[in-house]
Amino acid sequence: MPNPYLDAGNHESVGALANRIITRDIGLVVIDNLGIVSANIEENSAEMQRPIGALRWLAESTGAAVIVLHHQRKSNGDTKGRAGDTLRGHGSIEAGIDLGMLITRDGTNISMTATKVRGVDVAKFGATFSFENDDCQELLTARFWPFDPIAEDKAEQA
Repeated sequence: MPNPYLDAGNHESVGALANRIITRDIGLVVIDNLGIVSANIEENSAEMQRPIGALRWLAESTGAAVIVLHHQRKSNGDTKGRAGDTLRGHGSIEAGIDLGMLITRDGTNISMTATKVRGVDVAKFGATFSFENDDCQELLTARFWPFDPIAEDKAEQA
């Protein structure tokens, strides 16, 4: 994490990160999470266009892939409707991104579903996470294995 933290609502802060990305030839930037870097902007406000636009500029001006983690709304158990509607905050957040992915977990199975795609469609995909700990619970091995969530969905519907 850069010090001071990224303020995506501030052009100087985003520009400084862009310089780091370019001078270090970085190809992937992961920001965890949108709430931390969007200054004190209320996420339900149209003002979210400012940090989202700045993050888009960051990706376009550096050529780096910029992944920004964000959270879903708290659910009341209603799973009907479009998956992208579960994204927290103002509609400008989803409107300003190229690809939105909803990541869900069922035990060790992780499924990723595109909720917003600008360009080529992305099919649902998944993985199973496996790991082994020693007697002191220290991680010894970790691996993702292929998992087909579409076949799993079909089996559940049958």
